[in-house]
Amino acid sequence: MAPFDKGENVRREICLTLEEMGIGPKTSHHEQGPGQNEIDFKFSDALSCADNFVTFKTAVRTIAARNGLFASFSPKPLPDKSVNGLRINLSLSQNGYNVFKLNGSEYSKVAESFMLASLRKRRK
Repeated sequence: MAPFDKGENVRREICLTLEEMGIGPKTSHHEQGPGQNEIDFKFSDALSCADNFVTFKTAVRTIAARNGLFASFSPKPLPDKSVNGLRINLSLSQNGYNVFKLNGSEYSKVAESFMLASLRKRRK
């Protein structure tokens, strides 16, 4: 059972607003820590996803502020604590197949190259 607090109603308002804007959330729920909420979207192409993400952040910040709350999209600072953090899941398909996985469990060379390039960029 989710907590019934101000965040519950604000998250509902955010989801309804996003649906009106044509950005339908896939799931929405309270997370583990106090004040933590999660809203997930269905996958889409990279450009649509990026546009929806920017719109999402603006809508969330605006609706949160209107309700006396502050929305943060900072990375999760403490790996072993229930605190806020932005998480983005990526997938890559070609001809309908997931090119990140081989046989459902092993990472492909494409996935390994992608992860290494991402790590190199983060270190700079």
